[in-house]
Amino acid sequence: MPAPPGCGKVDLEKHFLALAHGHSMNGGKYPILDGDLLLLERITANNADSITNTTIAIERYLLVARNPEYAVMKANEEFVTFA
Repeated sequence: MPAPPGCGKVDLEKHFLALAHGHSMNGGKYPILDGDLLLLERITANNADSITNTTIAIERYLLVARNPEYAVMKANEEFVTFA
């Protein structure tokens, strides 16, 4: 499906859609509201350039056990995906 007018050039290799969750960006001149559909561009070493004065999204991984006896843990660089 083509991108809506005004989105610029969309590249399926680096752009993706996500739903906003929460209220931390609900303010300022261009608020992002809970449930808004966002067109995002993946940041890599090749396209990062300067991110000063721009809005960026940061993904945070939470590990949620199915066993309620285990607390939710925030994943960090010490975790290694192996399977």
